[in-house]
Amino acid sequence: MHLSSITHQGFQEAYRGLSLQSHFQPIVSLSHQRVIGYEALVRSSANARSVPPVQLFQLASSLNEELQLDSQVRALHLQNYAAQSSHGQWLFINVNPETATQDLANPHHLWSQLAECGLRPQQVVIEILEKRFRDEGLLHDVVAFYKQLGFLVAIDDFGAGESNFNRIWRIEPDIVKLDRSNILQAESKPQVRRILPRLIALIRETGALTLIEGVETREQAMIAMETEVDLLQGFYLARPEAGFLAQDETLLETIHHLHENSLRSSQEFDNGYVLWRNRFGERMQRAAQHLSHSGNLRNACKPLMAEDRTLRCYLLDRRGVQQGEAILQPSNLTANEQRFTPLLDSSGACWSRRSYFRRAMAVPGRVHFSRPYMSATDGDLCMTLSLGFFSNLGQQAVICLDLLADQLLSASA
Repeated sequence: MHLSSITHQGFQEAYRGLSLQSHFQPIVSLSHQRVIGYEALVRSSANARSVPPVQLFQLASSLNEELQLDSQVRALHLQNYAAQSSHGQWLFINVNPETATQDLANPHHLWSQLAECGLRPQQVVIEILEKRFRDEGLLHDVVAFYKQLGFLVAIDDFGAGESNFNRIWRIEPDIVKLDRSNILQAESKPQVRRILPRLIALIRETGALTLIEGVETREQAMIAMETEVDLLQGFYLARPEAGFLAQDETLLETIHHLHENSLRSSQEFDNGYVLWRNRFGERMQRAAQHLSHSGNLRNACKPLMAEDRTLRCYLLDRRGVQQGEAILQPSNLTANEQRFTPLLDSSGACWSRRSYFRRAMAVPGRVHFSRPYMSATDGDLCMTLSLGFFSNLGQQAVICLDLLADQLLSASA
């Protein structure tokens, strides 16, 4: 590789009158509280005028020239990374389908680029933009190829365009980078914010680390903290910069503050749950005692239904089968009632698969709270309080109270 110059900002290359530089954006592990990698990004300029990467590659007059330019940029990133004093972090490099195909056909070229810089594959994460691979077979072969050589592989921009879990299951990447659109939607839509932690958990069950990119504000960073994501990247933490890499003390302080704020927020949320458990707990206990003596659900539920957040109260037997109709709160009937008419009558329904039933049966005498979920009765977002007790016939039973989750969560916040 011919390096045109070296400055205080590292090695530079020249292409069609442009100066090419490597900029590096830190990627942090929230649990380790430190930078564990850097994504290499090309920056080009001429006469103090910057040229976006997309326009840079549009200057190539042919596919062959584009491949040569991409190879030149990759070599530049590897050289600048190799010049750093510490190689304790991964180098993330983007690879397009055309370059990946070329690597498949000529792996010696890739090996020679690494050898020239004195690097090992284990130090490099190959970032693959999943949606650019139209050929499923090629995507699978490319991921297997890089992993066999010892590289780590990251799927980029997951959750955008045509991304799907089928590909993740099949190709088994080491890291899945969630597209910025995920965190933006979570910021504006409460339902996405609730679902995002489960999406992260599901990806992790495939055996991949998870990374949320494009985090630009404190609010977005706090949402990311809620998800238990492994890695984080974005302007809120650090912008891409040229030059040699170093652990930024300001960045480390930002990570520490995120943990402190996340712990405080979690404690406040838990305290909110405790307040609501205490508020309803005594009445749930009294309702269970009333049922154990009289068996009259309507009279037992009256104190519970006095709350404006309640949806319904119902009784389950030891098999999880609902005994009779639920006692409804008329003031909370919503437009969903008409749309979900076939589901409204839940008498005789079996709720044994629900976690709130299983927990109440396993630990009777204690009030349990479910996570927010969409009710299969009316389509409302609700949370269920459940309490296991012994009925007047000596059989174990569970009394349940459904609450409007949006109101409950907003009141706990």
